[in-house]
Amino acid sequence: MLSYQVTKIHEEISKFYKSDCLYIIYVTDGEALVFQNSMSSLNKLSSGHFTIVTFDDYAFLDCTKGSATILEMNWLLFNTLASDFPIYMKSYLYSALPYLNERNELDCYLYTLEKHSPYEDTKLSIDISHALISVIHHLYSRIMWLHQINDYYEGYAVQALPYRQNEKLQRLFEATLELCYNQDKSISEIALDLDYYDQAHFTKDFKQYRNMTPHEFRKLFISTRL
Repeated sequence: MLSYQVTKIHEEISKFYKSDCLYIIYVTDGEALVFQNSMSSLNKLSSGHFTIVTFDDYAFLDCTKGSATILEMNWLLFNTLASDFPIYMKSYLYSALPYLNERNELDCYLYTLEKHSPYEDTKLSIDISHALISVIHHLYSRIMWLHQINDYYEGYAVQALPYRQNEKLQRLFEATLELCYNQDKSISEIALDLDYYDQAHFTKDFKQYRNMTPHEFRKLFISTRL
């Protein structure tokens, strides 16, 4: 079954992703925080930028100011429309990409998709197919632009990672959510809830994957939302 969904979220709303879908998050206006488990990084995206949450990744979006538009599509739909999309690009993680030049045109395509959202069928109409292909083409062109310039340019990072995520990363994602959204819960309590022997073992794992301690990450999240 071919399926997609367009969702709009506004200031002070969070959304979590734990599925086998591809998410393209467009920051419509203002700012949004995006945390992707595999990248182990918390990125602030401003208006006119987007990020890609790849298949099987765990992530959360925190819309701190303004609004964001999320296009979610399942694996079958993406592969049906983008069979020639380089396979290695599907396992890359992109922290931020610009869409400034084509913004009005892109907004029209997203509006067309939103009118029929949520969509689930065995076939696509011409207008839906055209809109989806146009969005994917835009995605492809921005990625190619990034690769042609360099692996890192003006803050737009690209990182190659294994397609499948292991159990420890999933557990650390749950810990990350607790640190961000359950401020009254101590780090030792979070460690015990996730079946760690003690806080020291949890801190060691967390720092290995996040490059900072749980306490430092909690402070970073609080400061970034201000």
